[in-house]
Amino acid sequence: MSSFKVKRGCTITLWEHIDRGGHHFRSSRSYSYVGSGWNDKASEAECDCGGGANY
Repeated sequence: MSSFKVKRGCTITLWEHIDRGGHHFRSSRSYSYVGSGWNDKASEAECDCGGGANY
């Protein structure tokens, strides 16, 4: 994943490994480029828009 868009009121969490393993990164804003630290390194993502997680 190189970029992502987050709707207002939502939060995305990226994990380094599947099953929510390793480092994680959480954001409530969109990124046109996540930076070299996370580019192509996320293995799992979760989006929460206030009503619980949406996978």
